[in-house]
Amino acid sequence: MAILIAVVCLYLASGVAALALHKTPELANRAGAAGAALAGLAGFTAAVYMLLNPAGRAFTMEWSVPYGSLNMGADALTLFFLLPVFGVSALAAVYGFGWMERRGSAVHPAAAWFFYNLMAAGMALTPLARNGILFLFAWEMMALASFFLVMMGERDAEQKGAARLYLLATHTGAALLFGAMMYLARGSGSADFGSMHAATPMAAGALFALFVIGFGAKAGFAGLHIWMPRAYAAAPPFAAALMAGAMGKLGIYGLLRFIPMLGAPAPWMGWTLVAIGAVSGVAGALLALPQTDLRKLLAYSSVENIGIIAMGVGFAVLGAAARYPAMAMLGAAGAVFHVLNHAMFKSLLFMQAGNVRLACGDSVMYWMGGLYKKLPWTGSLLLIGSAAICGLPPLSGFISEFTVFLAAFKGLAVGGMGMILPAIGAVAAFALIGGLAAATFAKMFGVAFLGNPRKESAMKVEEPGLALRLPGAALAAVMALSAFYSPWIVLLLKAPLVEAAAGFGGVPRAALEAGMLRALRPLLGVVQVLAILLLALGAAAYLRHRLLAGRKAGRTVTWDCGYAAPGPRMQYSAWSFTAPLAEFFDKMGTAEKTVKGDDSYFPAEAGEMTVHLYDPAAERGYAPFYSGLNRLLARVRRRLQGGVHFYILNIVVALLALLLIWKLFL
Repeated sequence: MAILIAVVCLYLASGVAALALHKTPELANRAGAAGAALAGLAGFTAAVYMLLNPAGRAFTMEWSVPYGSLNMGADALTLFFLLPVFGVSALAAVYGFGWMERRGSAVHPAAAWFFYNLMAAGMALTPLARNGILFLFAWEMMALASFFLVMMGERDAEQKGAARLYLLATHTGAALLFGAMMYLARGSGSADFGSMHAATPMAAGALFALFVIGFGAKAGFAGLHIWMPRAYAAAPPFAAALMAGAMGKLGIYGLLRFIPMLGAPAPWMGWTLVAIGAVSGVAGALLALPQTDLRKLLAYSSVENIGIIAMGVGFAVLGAAARYPAMAMLGAAGAVFHVLNHAMFKSLLFMQAGNVRLACGDSVMYWMGGLYKKLPWTGSLLLIGSAAICGLPPLSGFISEFTVFLAAFKGLAVGGMGMILPAIGAVAAFALIGGLAAATFAKMFGVAFLGNPRKESAMKVEEPGLALRLPGAALAAVMALSAFYSPWIVLLLKAPLVEAAAGFGGVPRAALEAGMLRALRPLLGVVQVLAILLLALGAAAYLRHRLLAGRKAGRTVTWDCGYAAPGPRMQYSAWSFTAPLAEFFDKMGTAEKTVKGDDSYFPAEAGEMTVHLYDPAAERGYAPFYSGLNRLLARVRRRLQGGVHFYILNIVVALLALLLIWKLFL
């Protein structure tokens, strides 16, 4: 436990050291990046060691804050969620060091590394906390640090709007979590996790809703995701890699940690999570498909993958409520394993998107094309990450998604109507998510990296330095290997998997461990098929090499009805690739297309088409509500402007209201 606390302190010390060296940006960059990388490496090593050598670990110290105590612990579930935090923060720090050197003074290294290390410290402290006030303190530390990182870009109106939206979303979620935790703590008078519990089933249902909304706002459930596309696109790529790879997963950790405090879960809680996951998965995939900005596309795909994780958690709750150990373990295993996989391939993709932006000066795919010829390393890593996020074999994303699918199939096989309906919905959602994700990333790679350059500047790009390539290469290697070793990885992760499923109650730990062993059988079969497939591909490659040995092989164009030398204007654009679904998006009201010039089949002169994409949750939910709220608050501000006596009266009224709330509810 001491080493984990020391790692948190090292993050903080590294951030302060970078800030102290603000007059020498080069030293600030080195100090901040080296401290973050060293802290992440030390923390990851310690977390792995503790997972392999389980023991009770705790740290408690008095804290003068009401309801607060410095109560920390490191059980198996905590240690697992620390793995993506420490691992991604170390690799993103290496990437960030190279990115800072390339960007020059556009973002000051001292401020960037101070807030990056502060965010990493908050992310590490959040799962370690065993007290509600300490948990919220770490949660806010993480949120405020990431807010300032989102502000550090071009500093234009879009950047400021993204930061304000993120701050509003995260504080709204935190306010709901604060209310829920204070209600749980009111019975015992302590906010320590061991003392918090729901009094009645009705209270448990209301608290469940608060936890789903509060943690779902951070995780990015559909409808609560409005901050993600703009914030991830605005933040520096190394910060976006950590936010997308690890920060959102702490929302899932919160659900796994706090739902068990509500008592034995009711089946409707599992149905709710499965439904939220299915809607998030499909909505995220639909919103990612038409995107033309590479970073926003990746952000919307995070909504899709968080939906898959939520479905796994939902099936774990359903299995626990129905006392089906195999289903509970499959759901928990799929959710937890996909947390790890998503951390790897999403951070990899954001790093490569940062490389593309550095090379091209933009992340809008309209102006790209033919980048693979100039950026083969970046293109290959992006292709590997795209295959993993689409759940294609033989990469690790396939294994975790397949495990969640097995949980849904188990509901079809052994459940009654209460199981069959969520399972049917999940299976249908999986089919739709998989197809839409494949189309999205085929469009992304094909439009940006294949064909001919659409802009002259795209012909002059070059690969980034070693520091910008090695973190992605390490993640790609781990993703490839973890798919083949997935059954053994699941065995190594037995403790956090059982901890996640056992927290919901209903099924004894011994039955859950036996259910996990049964769950490994189909995984072993899948790994065997993948190994045979890989051997067959290797044999085919060797046979081709032997057949062409001693013979001259060249390249030429295929017979293609005269389409031998296409120009950039003849290629698919980021929007035209999705043209078969364009009418669907028009009917949904999520796209507005404007055509200038002649749009007939045989135009006399070239025209121009522009497409503006809308997010329904943001445009029809957030924007009208907060516009009205801003107008109301502006009127209130005008009326509250008065003398000193009037201000003192307002303070007294506010204090009385707070004391009344404290007396009635806390």
